[in-house]
Amino acid sequence: LSDLKFAANGDMFGTDQNNMIYQIDASTGKIKHIYSSGDVNEYGLVNHSLLIVTGNQVQQYDIQTGKQKQAIDVLNKYLAGAKKSLMIPGNKKDDLYFCNEKGLYHYVLGGNVVEQLADGSLSMLSSGKFTNLAVDSNGNFLVTYKNSDQQPVLKHYTFSKKAEATPSHEITVYSLNDNSTVKQQITKFQSENPNMHVNYEVGVSGKNGESTSDAIKNLNTKILAGKGPDVLILNGMPVDSYVEKGLLADMSDVIDKYTGKNEVFKNIVEAYQTKNKIYAAPIRFKVPILIGHQDALDQIHNLDTMGDYAKSYLKAGDKTPLLDIQDSSMLAVKLFPVIAGDWFTSHGSLSKSRLTDALTRLKKIYDASTENLSKKQLNAYKKKFEYAVNKGDMTKIQYYEPYMDVSLSAPDIAEGRTRLAAGTIGSFDAIAILSSVHESDRTISYQLLNKEKHYFVPGITVGMSSKGKNQEGAKKFISYLFSEKAQNIDYTGG
Repeated sequence: LSDLKFAANGDMFGTDQNNMIYQIDASTGKIKHIYSSGDVNEYGLVNHSLLIVTGNQVQQYDIQTGKQKQAIDVLNKYLAGAKKSLMIPGNKKDDLYFCNEKGLYHYVLGGNVVEQLADGSLSMLSSGKFTNLAVDSNGNFLVTYKNSDQQPVLKHYTFSKKAEATPSHEITVYSLNDNSTVKQQITKFQSENPNMHVNYEVGVSGKNGESTSDAIKNLNTKILAGKGPDVLILNGMPVDSYVEKGLLADMSDVIDKYTGKNEVFKNIVEAYQTKNKIYAAPIRFKVPILIGHQDALDQIHNLDTMGDYAKSYLKAGDKTPLLDIQDSSMLAVKLFPVIAGDWFTSHGSLSKSRLTDALTRLKKIYDASTENLSKKQLNAYKKKFEYAVNKGDMTKIQYYEPYMDVSLSAPDIAEGRTRLAAGTIGSFDAIAILSSVHESDRTISYQLLNKEKHYFVPGITVGMSSKGKNQEGAKKFISYLFSEKAQNIDYTGG
């Protein structure tokens, strides 16, 4: 049994792997009652009642008889279908306290009113990473969480007459797609700034069939009408166009205080400068990396030399795939960060000859990577890809994203399954994996994917709307994103 709890009468309750709830006499070990409700998202004990949260309702059982009682409909909108929730009895016999991502609540069994004690969006509750809930004899609450390093954190919540019931300041953060790192940063920021409420808006939620272009059009309309967000996560947005139209505010005063202290990479920020002003900057970035045995790396400096190496590798007749690639599109995505810049002329127009030359070299690398793969292997990969994109809920880029982490391919090189691995590194864990593989085999090393030109891949790029209603609040939030406290957390995204 798991998720053990004790009722006021001393009986022990627990669930098995089939979502059956057992009521056991703790003094004898005998089973009193078994409760089956199909699916169990959470359950709680209040006085003589067992409350079971399912996908669509909150069921109630009498633990003295084991019989089902009338469902508690007033709790349905708070608990039924919630991603995660916790329930505990209060200090009075019919008191129930529960929490979910939306907040902390109080309910009296048999009543018709649910009281919200804390707004989840103003605390760490919104992260959904709470693990335990308790109330002391004074009515204060203890909540344990898992932080970004999966370490336990204990938070103590008390009632304060001085605290504002609702924050006096408010900003809105917008991104085209849902971003877990942004949500986590918002949660941390709000927990440290209780007088600031941060709304998070997502343009393409996937629920209403809206396209990216539709979302950008709607966003532009709101910005021009003065009803747009204060902070923009600029991934996937027409940044240059926004700068030209004056829709982004200069953030130099925010960024300068960090570059002056060498707390952010000055060269990364300078890549975004326009006429000595900074309208956008990445809060996370990744570095394109090539992993392999040192004798191979010594011969590769850029895409040209990688193509030459691929050609000689094919002639040598080595049966080991050059790269762990089964799809030409994946190869292009992996190498895109270091080849796309060379496709354009100094005037910004696409060069047909440069693009053709790049694709020709990509073809050599692809051939050297798939020469010895059977049709069955290639077809199996194609089916997996088509199923994920056509029947799954993801775009092609979303499908490729996990494969971009080059550290995941490092063990393949160590075990002889592939000769090279290309991609990006963007986390402390990735660096640790590369170091571990290098320590185990000193002939394996890594280098920049292009030694001659230093590239980076922006992970999460942020900007501030020039039309926002709360620019001071936006600056405070953006300043937090670049702070050492926020940067030290190993979130995803770079």
